[in-house]
Amino acid sequence: MLKETAKVPVMAVLNRLADGSIENADPAVYDAIPDYVEKTPIKLT
Repeated sequence: MLKETAKVPVMAVLNRLADGSIENADPAVYDAIPDYVEKTPIKLT
């Protein structure tokens, strides 16, 4: 199932690499992704 789920996005990236359109990606999209913040686990006692 994972193989089928990942097939389309992987093929889209490979196609864009092949035709050069990946170079026109908007960097603001990636800048808008929040940084991962590790939270301290809550201890239940």
